[in-house]
Amino acid sequence: MFSLRALSIKRKLTLIIMTASSVALLLVSAGFVAYELVTSRQTMLRDLSTLAQIIGNQSTAALTYQDKAAAEEILRALSVKQHIEAAAIYKGNSLFARYPADVPAAHLFPPHPEPAGSHFERDRLTLFRTIFLEGEPIGTVYLKSDLAETHQRLQRYAGIIVLFMVASWLITYLLSVWLQRIISAPIFHLAQTAKAVSTAKNYSLRAHKRAEDELGQLIDGFNEMLTQIQQRDAALQQANDDLEKRVAERTRDLEWAYNELRRTQATIMQQERLKALGQMASGIAHDINNALSPVVGFADLLARSEPSLSQNGSKFLRYIKTAGEDIAHIVARLRNFYRRRDEREALAPVRLNHLVEQVIDMTRPRWRDIPQGRGIMVEVRSDLDAALPEIAGIESEVREALTNLILNAVDAVPTGGNITLRTRVASAECAPLFLSPARPAPEHGQKERGALQPTHVVLEVADTGIGMDDKTRERCLEPFFSTKGQRGTGLGLAMVYGVMERHEGKIEIQSELGKGTTVLLVFPIRSAPSVTAPGTGSTPAPTGLHVLCIDDEPLLRELLKELMESDGHQVVVADGGQAGLEAFRDAQRRGQPFDVVITDLGMPHLDGRQVAKA
Repeated sequence: MFSLRALSIKRKLTLIIMTASSVALLLVSAGFVAYELVTSRQTMLRDLSTLAQIIGNQSTAALTYQDKAAAEEILRALSVKQHIEAAAIYKGNSLFARYPADVPAAHLFPPHPEPAGSHFERDRLTLFRTIFLEGEPIGTVYLKSDLAETHQRLQRYAGIIVLFMVASWLITYLLSVWLQRIISAPIFHLAQTAKAVSTAKNYSLRAHKRAEDELGQLIDGFNEMLTQIQQRDAALQQANDDLEKRVAERTRDLEWAYNELRRTQATIMQQERLKALGQMASGIAHDINNALSPVVGFADLLARSEPSLSQNGSKFLRYIKTAGEDIAHIVARLRNFYRRRDEREALAPVRLNHLVEQVIDMTRPRWRDIPQGRGIMVEVRSDLDAALPEIAGIESEVREALTNLILNAVDAVPTGGNITLRTRVASAECAPLFLSPARPAPEHGQKERGALQPTHVVLEVADTGIGMDDKTRERCLEPFFSTKGQRGTGLGLAMVYGVMERHEGKIEIQSELGKGTTVLLVFPIRSAPSVTAPGTGSTPAPTGLHVLCIDDEPLLRELLKELMESDGHQVVVADGGQAGLEAFRDAQRRGQPFDVVITDLGMPHLDGRQVAKA
């Protein structure tokens, strides 16, 4: 169904122009036709009146003398007028003469004359005019004319008007197509720009103004609107970008915090497990030590007190003593795994770089001479920070820990490889390069805080060996856990862990199966307190002392008594804390106080510390 709303602006403008021009042409043509019709009728009426006047003047004599033939002769002169259909002269109320005479009177002529006047019928004009003679009416002239000539003239005018209107419509259409662009082109351009902006969401586009009229003002308003939308869109986009950055930063912080929490939990769980294992190992070591001490002590005492032993007996006794000392060494290492540093234990400055070079030289036979004898090449490299500060610690323990790490690294490269020792400083405020993944760095453009001060020293031992899987890496710090079979005791890394705990440091092990292992020892940077060097003089051991020995282990009591009595001391033994106190007080009452009291710390009911306080 035709609808003006569906038409484009071009067609609407063309239709408006064509309609307006057509209406104007129709109105003008209708006016012209109406004017021509009225003018034609007036002209025809005037001509017909003149003709009736002439006929009336010429027929006065015929009417006066009753000359009908003369009257008809006058009327026959109208034959030259093609538009005259009928003419008659009435005398009184009767028909006197008529034209044409051969047509029955009833068909063309009224029976009686009508009053003077004229009237137009559908396609005819009839006229009655009175004939006067000297002011007296003597008859009436009747004329009847068709309007064919007028109609023909009007038809010609109508044809001319139609041709004119068609030509005008064609010219008007061409002009409207050309002129409507003045209005439609800016509107169409504006619509295309709006569509492009809507489709591409590109608010930087602008419509081009072509005139300073209302359309130009409309385009200016549209461009201003786009400018405001672009500014708001840019502000909104900036806000969204900032929000996304903040969300991304918070997400990174949360991920880092979550990973750090999981890592801390895993570390705490491992520390608790190692602590429990250490406590158990310490208890086992204590019991083994108590059982082993009499064996070694009595073997030594037997060797001194019985010089007459056979050669084989002396040899077997030495074997017993050596085996016992080896077990004692293992027990000492086991106790060192959990041993807490006594706050009174002196710390000394430790130069890690010097210690690394020293341990490399000490272990050279293990990583160079022995492997080379088997055709295996192991290379040990060092990458040391020349500006590395000193740390406060116990040099012997750090040396033993580093020695264990190098020997473990040598065992990890059975077919040859590289071992690298590095030292460097690190800051706890920056993204830690040890113990945990790096904290997300701040976005570019944020203010940097002051230069970060180093707070830790990192000692790294890396090898290119066989590496460890995750399960092995998680358990490698546990005492007695070893992947070396009978070649290892499983106490090396446990001892290193104990050393780092006593130095308030951390140990991290990074390893990948088939690619090698990296062990990081992280020491806090702190100054060692000044320690007064002990005197070099020696004091002779006293003899003949009155000694009280308190221990709940019978063999240890007997061993201590035999050893001290062999040195000339008088020894009294007690099997527990309460018995020792009673012996001590009894000696004081008798006036024979003890010079020295030796007591075991771990005893039931009343331990050594409680005895000392009492």
